[in-house]
Amino acid sequence: GTSVDEIQSINEGEKFYYSSFVFEGNKMFSDDELMKELNIYEGDVYNAEQLDFAIYEKITSLYMNQGYYFFNINKELKPNGDQLDVKFVINENDKVSIRKILIAGNTKTNGNVIRREIKIMPGDIFNRKKIIESIQQLYLLNFFQTVTPEIVSVSDDMIDIKFTVTEKETGRANFSMGYNELNGFTGGGGFEFINFMGKGQSLGIEYQRGLQNQLQSNSIVPSTSTSSAADYESFSIRFREPRIFDTRNAIGVSFSHQEQGTGDNNIYKYDLESDRFSLNFGRRFKWPDTYFRGDWYFSISNTKYFGEENDLLSDFDPDFQNAENSNVVYYDGNEYYALKKGIAFNQVISRDSRDHAEFPTMGSQFMWSTTISGGALGGNVNYNKHLFSFSWYTPMVEKFVLFQNYKFGVINELSGNKFIPYNARFLMGGSGIPSVEMLRGYDNNSIGPGGNYYSSEEGKIMLKYSMEMRYLLSESPIIYMLTFAEAGNVWTDFNEVDIFDLKRSAGIGIRLYMPMLGILGYDIGYGFDNIYDNGEPSGWEHHVIFGMPFN
Repeated sequence: GTSVDEIQSINEGEKFYYSSFVFEGNKMFSDDELMKELNIYEGDVYNAEQLDFAIYEKITSLYMNQGYYFFNINKELKPNGDQLDVKFVINENDKVSIRKILIAGNTKTNGNVIRREIKIMPGDIFNRKKIIESIQQLYLLNFFQTVTPEIVSVSDDMIDIKFTVTEKETGRANFSMGYNELNGFTGGGGFEFINFMGKGQSLGIEYQRGLQNQLQSNSIVPSTSTSSAADYESFSIRFREPRIFDTRNAIGVSFSHQEQGTGDNNIYKYDLESDRFSLNFGRRFKWPDTYFRGDWYFSISNTKYFGEENDLLSDFDPDFQNAENSNVVYYDGNEYYALKKGIAFNQVISRDSRDHAEFPTMGSQFMWSTTISGGALGGNVNYNKHLFSFSWYTPMVEKFVLFQNYKFGVINELSGNKFIPYNARFLMGGSGIPSVEMLRGYDNNSIGPGGNYYSSEEGKIMLKYSMEMRYLLSESPIIYMLTFAEAGNVWTDFNEVDIFDLKRSAGIGIRLYMPMLGILGYDIGYGFDNIYDNGEPSGWEHHVIFGMPFN
């Protein structure tokens, strides 16, 4: 072994401080411009890692974004006591242009689907930033496991760029059975192709049906509004072309049918039958930057609410007199129902600069959605709804990523309206499936001014903050663990809003992205606040996520 006398102490030496910076050979950029990019100044403590990052990332990127692919820079350090003089010797060389853009590795995806996402073209001056942005856009398609660029030198002033992709399974099929408090036992299936026929188009078909009390009746809609079972059936089909004729424009169409019964533990006061048809037009913007896009939806819906006559008149008829004078309540010989015809326009402005679709490590997402229903558009479903959401991703040490999200929403009734549709209200609590705002550590739909049941005046304002620390376990398939903390609430109007009265929770979870199945997740969350007026915290809740991405 080694004796104590043989153990040597570490001599850290003295700290060095920058005393001067000198640039030599720079013609494209001035000394002041390079110093601004370097962002290190005289008197700062010498840090080798910081200096190398500034040289080989910031200054090199500055030149390469202007076409100087063969640019190189060397540093010379000259110590003088505890002072350090730094000299940068720059060789700019000539600007480089692109001769060809080559695509390799795509066996399913059409070449033009890849090329239209690439932001640099043959004949352009080389630009490192545009290549990085092209890689981000290709990853966000979620068609590829890897995207690898390769620079091939052709001459002193010309190069080729080769993008090699590794495709992954993009079709998803699911056949499932489950249980939740909202719908009881449900089962069904469907499929989704996000790269249909290799053309980048999206096609999805889904069918779900509740299994409670189906043997007692051939009709899914119960004959009275007092049914204890939440009978449920839904069907939807949707198609989207994201780049019409390879332009920046998108178009889509969807149709859905839903039948929902009332139950003891859901938000529904009435049984309903609903049909909805929607057309969508979208466009990618160039300003303020290429990460922005806009989507506009025009939809028509027809919904029947079955229930007791006086309840329907009270909730739906703005001139509450009797059934004969009602313009929305009808009788079909068996039961009363209110007929609501909705015509709505929805605008969504969004920005997405994430570096990856499944496990982003940097970038952000912003979404501003505005919905106008009824009013001048017609129909008798009159309200407007506004929703803001902002998320960002911050890389930490090793494979840790910090995710944060703020979300705020508000709904206003328009004149003559007394009932906001169930699917338009803000609902919170649980796993967020299928259309509720997630707040782990609490039961589904349990957060709000009305507890488990929301009346027509409730669920109009929503505020939520979420934070997750994620750790990547595997890149193929994507598996990551997370710890989370979040807080949120739902209110009736602005007079009741209290940003210090939020329902808080924290916990841990895991996510697995499975080919053909989508996301599989499991969370354990502890709710710190009371929601049932019993003075006790919500406590521990378990949440299973299957086939649906979130956050």
